[in-house]
Amino acid sequence: MPTTPIRAKRWIKSGKATPFFKKGVFCVRLNQELSNRNTQPIAVGIDPGSKREGYTVKSPKNWV
Repeated sequence: MPTTPIRAKRWIKSGKATPFFKKGVFCVRLNQELSNRNTQPIAVGIDPGSKREGYTVKSPKNWV
């Protein structure tokens, strides 16, 4: 699930998450069980350009 940078930074600082890079994208891996299992539908868009690829992740809150 997408999160805010501030929340991810707090998780890393408190030891709840471990930071890592995967193919140039910054990610966090949670080290403990989730407090709730609520999920939201998300859509991922991939733009395979000739020189670079673009990725977009959208949730219903940000759909236009």
